[in-house]
Amino acid sequence: MRDARNPAPSADLDPLIERTWYLHEYLDAPGMIRRGMILNRREVIKHVANEMGGVHVSKSSSQHRDLQIESENKLFIKELIREIRGQYIEILAIGQAVAKSPDLQLLATEIQKRG
Repeated sequence: MRDARNPAPSADLDPLIERTWYLHEYLDAPGMIRRGMILNRREVIKHVANEMGGVHVSKSSSQHRDLQIESENKLFIKELIREIRGQYIEILAIGQAVAKSPDLQLLATEIQKRG
């Protein structure tokens, strides 16, 4: 985390915040920890697609599925009008990180040129 009172770049923190990832590395990195078990981002995406969305992809292991279903009722932010599940917060963070990636920006530019 960066101290918001000093937005200047930090040689100590920037490598932890901004770094290059291969897609498989990014998806294999931790996305959620539940009961001491690390669930990678790929598992969170599968769970949201299969259980919380309308898309069905290859199923997660039953142990991972059980932990995520349990977390749906335990990990959330409650607002005045609705609750935001922890998995949705992670999906939003994944989407933001991927959308800001230089490779995706280049792809979008190339698609627009050819469009």
